Amino acid sequence: MGQDNEVPRRIAGVEGSAGQHMVSGGAGAVEEWGDLFYNLRNRGKLIPIPLGDWTEVENNVIVTQTPFYIKLEISDQLAAGDGRAHLVTWGLAEGFAVASRINWDFELFLQFEIQKQTPEATSPALCYFLIKEGNAAGPLITDGLGIRIGTNGGNPHGNDRVLYGVSYGSGGSEEAVALGITMSSLRTYTIGLHHLPGVFDRWYVRGVLSGTQSIAANIPTGVSVSSTFFVASADKAATDPDAITHFFVGNILIWQAHQE
Repeated sequence: MGQDNEVPRRIAGVEGSAGQHMVSGGAGAVEEWGDLFYNLRNRGKLIPIPLGDWTEVENNVIVTQTPFYIKLEISDQLAAGDGRAHLVTWGLAEGFAVASRINWDFELFLQFEIQKQTPEATSPALCYFLIKEGNAAGPLITDGLGIRIGTNGGNPHGNDRVLYGVSYGSGGSEEAVALGITMSSLRTYTIGLHHLPGVFDRWYVRGVLSGTQSIAANIPTGVSVSSTFFVASADKAATDPDAITHFFVGNILIWQAHQE
């Protein structure tokens, strides 16, 4: 590909040492893919996350699993709903007795696809997809990263398809970054998350940089105290009748730099 394989080149337009995880075609695409695969092969490990065998917790939320996606469905308009599906991580904190922890002090990419189907633009259910300590539904209360769909889940409600990046670090609270995206029902969105320890967390939507968290206290660090999980969740209050929601998560990949 016309380049020295011992000196990887960063993919154009993306900061950080590992380059971008989503690459479009066009001029130079062959060399960019060469850079990407050099990094995948020599700088870290790429892990496809299995679907279809996650633990389900249903409370007026129906969880459906397939080999390609997980769906959380709220169809009871009058009752409260709080459901989730979760899967423990493995091998993201080398050298520790508890293999299901994560070491946030190494560069990481996470890519996944999401879809929120709602017959009404004001469906209030809050939806999350996170990688975090613990497997509880809802917002981050320990170190972690991910996305939230919706501004609030109460009544009155609004902005229920607005997309946020969320993170939790030593500052001790979930911090949201508006990504400037209002999702359309029935449309799939590819999300990329780039974690560069102590420097930034960045969210990409369909390959476009849409939000950055650069405050150190809001970036997760260190080794998790307990097991870490991928968690997809949806919840709503009982007071709001406009609650029919289908939330999909699928095609999950994670890459982490070698821990040396």
